[in-house]
Amino acid sequence: MVTPGTLHETLTCGLEDVKVQRAAGLEPFGPDWRCWLAKESINHEVLGRALVEVAVRAPDAATVAVEGVTSLTEALCRALGDRFGPALRVLAGSHPTKATRLFGCPVAFGDPPLCDYDLVVSADVGARVPDPPWSSQRLSLAHPEVQARYLALLHSHRSALGARLDALIADNPKTVIFVSRKAFFNQIRMSAELRRRGWTTAAVVLDARLQEHKEGHFDALLASDLCSLLCWLSGSSGARIHTQGWLFRYHIPTLIDAFKPPTCRHVVETMDLNSMFLPPQDTDRTLAHMRAAWGESVERDHAVQCACERYLYRNADGVLFTGSGGYERELGIEALGRSRCFVHFLSYPLRDFFVEVPGVEAPPDGCDPRRLRLVFAGGVVAVEPRRPPALFGDAQLVGTFAPLVEAGLQLDVYNNPLLADGGSYEVLYREHLELARRHANYRFVEGGPPWELNRTLAEYDYGLMVYDFTGNLVGDKHMRSMIPAKLFMYLEAGLPVLVSSRIAAACRLVEQYGCGVAVEPVQLRDFPEFLRGLQHEELRRGAARARERLAMDGQIERLIAIYQDGRPDGSE
Repeated sequence: MVTPGTLHETLTCGLEDVKVQRAAGLEPFGPDWRCWLAKESINHEVLGRALVEVAVRAPDAATVAVEGVTSLTEALCRALGDRFGPALRVLAGSHPTKATRLFGCPVAFGDPPLCDYDLVVSADVGARVPDPPWSSQRLSLAHPEVQARYLALLHSHRSALGARLDALIADNPKTVIFVSRKAFFNQIRMSAELRRRGWTTAAVVLDARLQEHKEGHFDALLASDLCSLLCWLSGSSGARIHTQGWLFRYHIPTLIDAFKPPTCRHVVETMDLNSMFLPPQDTDRTLAHMRAAWGESVERDHAVQCACERYLYRNADGVLFTGSGGYERELGIEALGRSRCFVHFLSYPLRDFFVEVPGVEAPPDGCDPRRLRLVFAGGVVAVEPRRPPALFGDAQLVGTFAPLVEAGLQLDVYNNPLLADGGSYEVLYREHLELARRHANYRFVEGGPPWELNRTLAEYDYGLMVYDFTGNLVGDKHMRSMIPAKLFMYLEAGLPVLVSSRIAAACRLVEQYGCGVAVEPVQLRDFPEFLRGLQHEELRRGAARARERLAMDGQIERLIAIYQDGRPDGSE
């Protein structure tokens, strides 16, 4: 048994017995690689159990608070509520919510005196155990008793995780283990088609909050942490790992690759690339905004992420690019001679999510554009200090949608449900809700996953991917290369798509398949007139053809080829 030590030692315990397979995989981090690993090695489910097991020893009449609003808070409230009932509170601090209750408990805002409570259970992993004379007891992973219980429970978790993954691979050598920190619907689409082809899929989720939407779409769904996964992977043979890279998350697949045995195969799916979203040559213009978004260490962290990208291009068994087919050229990696390891693979439409176009009377071509039903379905970035407009203003969409609504157009927004709890909307999306209160032709609501939302989307006339890029400092390579997944959700619903011309790769795709139209900035400024000139019925037929030609079942063999070390054919 590992004895409790520093927080850092606790989070990476067991790694001392694991062999590094590729020392080059640690070079992007320098001597700090264990710190990067520790960031992703907090097992929230195990920590929640440890905190509860120690907390429930408090007297029945104790006043108890859960401090902080993190991925632990809901689980702690649920577990402690049965014991302490109405005496339980959530100390939200400065968390951006106006909800008076969270997870069934009353909420206290600001900085209420902690001494008002007999026990405070902190959802902040690194919360320090206070010194006397504070009369209350605070429990966190820094508390020796919690730490000891955490390590014991972690040992059991790792045994169960390894046994489950080993059993899946033993039962079916054609098994893929999807690993993700962020939550996206593209892995679900891939998993559905792989399972139809006789493959087994497992999803290992590194954030326990973001697993519910994956339920039922994989043969196994497991919440864990990166260190536990590496401890299992180091002794595995024949495993196929499919990881997701994401902005400031490329250290996760790099660390996996450094510890992966040569008998295992590792495919990395790239989402937003640091080197393209925030080009190093533009740092003079973007650094102040980057610090506002990601903290004072962002310049160093960004350099590490770019180094991780370069490592993966050279060493990962496969790299999926989820945008245009020109990534090798844009990234300057053609000279690596690894084209057979690179594949252009999008979040293609899944037939399971197709919706037949309803028998709703469509407005005739050239009609009053105010009769058209416009919809935006996807992630809207909250307007808050850590999301500066210079980097996120286009995706905050207030400046884009307000002129359209004020011109009398009907527009409904279904925000990605994975981004924020509906109870926080009054703070995070205040501008959108105020716009909706002023204009009956605008709605801003929480959306849903494709298999639930697509039937609603099919009732609209056009799916929007239009943005106001005024003042935006995000790299041009990123903008012209990306093909957002929402495009394929629109196609699953049979909707034609209107795309801002700066998103060049997506524009080329919709025009190639006749399922959409590129929108220039000047046309966005007079959008009603632009809409009047569209051929809606023709574009609707194009959307139906496009989803057939781009369907996941016609693309999946190229992904399977990468899993099996074969050369993918085609570049759809």
